[in-house]
Amino acid sequence: MVLLRNYATLNINCLQSKNKQSLLNAFIRQNSIDILLLQEVNTENFDFIGPQYDYVVNTGDENRGTAVIYRCGLTVDAIEKHSSGRVIAMKINNIQVLNVYLPSGTNHRQQRESFLSKELPFFLRHRYDCLLIGGDWNCVLHAKDQTGQYNPSPVLANLTQDLHLVDTWELLHGNRVEYTFRRQNGASRLDRFYITRTHSKCIYRIQVFPTPFSDHDCVLLSLQTDITLPIYGKGSWKLNNTLLHIPEISEQFSQHFEKLKSKANKSKLNIMQKWVNIIKPGIKTYFQQAGIIRAEANRDTLNFYYQLLNELYAVQQAGGNKWQEILNIKSTICALQQKFMDGVKIRARTPTVSEDERCALYHLVKEKRNARSKYISHLQTTEGTQLTSNSDCIKEIETFFRALYSASPTSATETDTLLKHVNRHLNLQQQHDLQLPITEEEILRAIETAPKNSAPGPDGLTYQLYKMQWNLIKDTLVDLFNYIFDRGIVVEGSVMGL
Repeated sequence: MVLLRNYATLNINCLQSKNKQSLLNAFIRQNSIDILLLQEVNTENFDFIGPQYDYVVNTGDENRGTAVIYRCGLTVDAIEKHSSGRVIAMKINNIQVLNVYLPSGTNHRQQRESFLSKELPFFLRHRYDCLLIGGDWNCVLHAKDQTGQYNPSPVLANLTQDLHLVDTWELLHGNRVEYTFRRQNGASRLDRFYITRTHSKCIYRIQVFPTPFSDHDCVLLSLQTDITLPIYGKGSWKLNNTLLHIPEISEQFSQHFEKLKSKANKSKLNIMQKWVNIIKPGIKTYFQQAGIIRAEANRDTLNFYYQLLNELYAVQQAGGNKWQEILNIKSTICALQQKFMDGVKIRARTPTVSEDERCALYHLVKEKRNARSKYISHLQTTEGTQLTSNSDCIKEIETFFRALYSASPTSATETDTLLKHVNRHLNLQQQHDLQLPITEEEILRAIETAPKNSAPGPDGLTYQLYKMQWNLIKDTLVDLFNYIFDRGIVVEGSVMGL
């Protein structure tokens, strides 16, 4: 038995509330819709649909926005909105779903391009296996989809190409066109769904048919839900360096580190064991928890401002003069969203004009490409066997590198022969200097000359931590390095980068 999930995108701005409610209610019942994406929505209450559905509404500047109605029982999380009301993003049953409503009209063409390049990337920053974007795009990519003057969107074309998205209608129907928006002097196929190319086989059916409660036709997409998600290997954690610049986190870390030292001093372990088993794990745990708390606080703050924005819209609609407050809250929301995007610029690993350059579609695409390059979809073994299973590929890689880096016998005779060809030698003073204890100046010089964005070791602690917390950590590091130097023993995880 094939289980189908239906998605639809439509417009509901034409009829009076009473008629619209009854018609929309009947539409959902008749078509067994699981998820409904709506654009150009006024401040709406969809409780009339019944308890079997829940919904999210995002109202915009002109009291028009987007809404998503979904059947109760679906797993829905990570809901995000754009302050203009033009985007709602959420994860539904492991599918990243976006509802997009772009500005309409030829005179708003540049505004659409800017929105796609600078605003939409915020909602695409998450790691996803299947991406589905539906909505009223108010632009087309091909001349066949529009009568009259043809004005394509270069940014949308780049977005679909770089993110490996396919037009679901064209995938099933080729060049056959059914317009979704008509006026007396022309027609266009403005309402479309895009899906990641790797999941295009999940499309079961896509239809266009008129609706009595909208000036846009409805696009109904049916997907098979048995989407196989890839299996990834064990992930690695890396310290978020921005945490080091937050005064309260830095101050609390100083107190936490002193507690770690006190705990280590009470133990009977040597300095290397204290560092490996107590101090360094304690540092990692502290910043992991600090990152989680910070991320949750940022999300709560963003949700608070969205709630405040909706309340201000309601007061403004009722005749209250709240427009300036609305603009101020929107500006705050945009600034917070840009902070979320700072990580995208870092992961894109692309030189930018300035550090405060705004993250755009270019950076997002670079990040997605970097992420895809880390994923191995198939592998050929030394025997010539082709592996396509994610788990089989991971096992084969582990087996190969375990054998590659396993201990191998060495020849003392060949070593002596090789050393006979070494003619450079240290003088007595150089030999003496090398035997002196390691100083904090030597360690600090090594840390400061390390590349700014070099990858950390498996512990995830960056050189930036040691640079910014040098006065706090230096004594411990000096003792650690001299212990290793005196005994000539290095335990895995005992020094930076290992």
